[in-house]
Amino acid sequence: MSQPALPLPPNRFRPFVTVFTIFALLLTAANLDAEIGLAGGNTAAEAGQNPTLARVVYSIWITFVLATPAVVLFGLFDIRCAPPAVFRYWQLFWCFAFLAYVIHLYFAGVWFDWDLAQIARRQSVKIGGVSYALIACSNCILALLWGVDVAVTLVAGQQPASRWFYRFQWLTAVFMVASVWLSAVKFKSGLVVVLGAILTAAFVLASVTRLIWGDTSDWVKTRIPSNCTVPETSGRGDSRCIVR
Repeated sequence: MSQPALPLPPNRFRPFVTVFTIFALLLTAANLDAEIGLAGGNTAAEAGQNPTLARVVYSIWITFVLATPAVVLFGLFDIRCAPPAVFRYWQLFWCFAFLAYVIHLYFAGVWFDWDLAQIARRQSVKIGGVSYALIACSNCILALLWGVDVAVTLVAGQQPASRWFYRFQWLTAVFMVASVWLSAVKFKSGLVVVLGAILTAAFVLASVTRLIWGDTSDWVKTRIPSNCTVPETSGRGDSRCIVR
């Protein structure tokens, strides 16, 4: 059976330049507005004219903006054997979103003077009249899970990940979306709710799409990574990427 012609590989630096530019522009705009109020001072006023608190707010916005395309790609594709360009964009959006999240946690710590008791108290949820530091705990767990995922992804690249690590990646993604829903959508207000709701809905829609139509790698005609084998396509053009 003859193999279809493969397209030329994309510019290897284009994904990085694209995602880094988005990250850099958003972070620069956030810092400028926190200092001088480029957006009219509304956020600074809500934050009590405190640049640190404004950075806390802006950095979580940036996290949600960058994480949204990452969770969509993760939901749609099996990243272990997705087209290289898809994997690269997922990797970069996921990594820079994590970097924005680390910045958010840092400025949140500065805002609370690194008082762990105060952080736990301010990020608590009342259940049955009792306060539980669910949001604070979820932030710590998410930082750990996300950090491990990013570190392994950067070191290993697009490798035939074991089933256990792929399940760990799914755990991280689902936990991240659940944390967004808990901390941003359900208990906050303003733009963070909108961004959090978009992220949550996008991930659910992408996951349901893949659940219904299967591996969406077939939608993108490009080179198949060397760690995958693809059986003969059926009459309607279906195929499945199998990780060796």
